[in-house]
Amino acid sequence: GIGLSLMYKSLRYHDIIQQDYRDTYNNLTLKTLIGMYWITKYCPEAKYILKTDSDMFVNTEYLIEELLNPRGQPKQRYLTGHLMPDMSQNRNKEKEVYVGKCLAKLKIKPKPPPNELLFNHWRVPYSSCRYSNLISSHGFHPNEIIQYWQHLQSNKHNPCQTTG
Repeated sequence: GIGLSLMYKSLRYHDIIQQDYRDTYNNLTLKTLIGMYWITKYCPEAKYILKTDSDMFVNTEYLIEELLNPRGQPKQRYLTGHLMPDMSQNRNKEKEVYVGKCLAKLKIKPKPPPNELLFNHWRVPYSSCRYSNLISSHGFHPNEIIQYWQHLQSNKHNPCQTTG
């Protein structure tokens, strides 16, 4: 069941979504679809959605600057990220490709990001220079995410300067 501390936080902040399924790797597709359903039901006015994991570093400033570009033409029905190779033959509801099939039914075709190094599903070695030009990197402890974000913010005006 839900821990007492988590229950109090849920009651106080109303920001925890619970569903009845096991949170396992094989249920990632289900988790994603439940999240999409929840957004369409309770946040239909949302203009942008970001699906990420708790161990991901996400450079939200660069995401907005590089992809959403408020100065340019707003993107409509735009989906991008780290795209997997074509797995069109795999229709297993337990695989992540199933979400792609659902999107295809809605006539939403994922588009490759402008730069293939923006989204990383592996851990990229940290440097403020490298992280100032990527959107995501994977496999971090929460303390590392905070530390890297603070370092990136304190060096954002000149992230690639070399000391010496």
